[in-house]
Amino acid sequence: MLPESVDTAGTFRDAVIHGVPFQLNIAAMLDLLRRLRRAIAQAPSTELTRTVVLERGLLGSTAFVELAAANNTMTALEVGLCKELLREIHVVIDQAVSDGIVEKVTTVYLRIQTDTALARVRLRKRSGEEWISAAYLQALQAQHDALMRRNDANPPHRRTLVTTVADIETESASALAAQLAKTLRKWRVLNALLHLLH
Repeated sequence: MLPESVDTAGTFRDAVIHGVPFQLNIAAMLDLLRRLRRAIAQAPSTELTRTVVLERGLLGSTAFVELAAANNTMTALEVGLCKELLREIHVVIDQAVSDGIVEKVTTVYLRIQTDTALARVRLRKRSGEEWISAAYLQALQAQHDALMRRNDANPPHRRTLVTTVADIETESASALAAQLAKTLRKWRVLNALLHLLH
């Protein structure tokens, strides 16, 4: 499990507390790129396989950038720079797949009710998130939904599984990773059954 470093001292944390949307998006994507590179570098060199869970991947990063663009909270230049960085992250993933280091990328979109999400934001009391509203969270969810409907967001090695997680009430990254692994195992079985039926 490679969680975001948002709660660790550093540029990402500083961007949450003091940054504007452009700075926050850049910091979040740089954090994602670092975690991806770490996961790829630590990939087993044998036939062993390993599942790596990255908190907020490409789907989330893209949704945040596109929502900021829609809300005009970033300039056209800032949106362009963010999208360029997103393309670079795609390149890193696609190269790892091409090199046989990564077999498959599965995006698990954890869908929860807006009021539950907002309650969790309020409960964690993270400095810099006081402004988050139910309307913003609803718009962000709509942006995720729109991205999942776009064909160009899902190359053959990239699959999206939508799961409802209203029953997951844990803040523990390891507990969440265990539940995700269980969900992904079910997804593999379902995927195999679907292939048999075709």
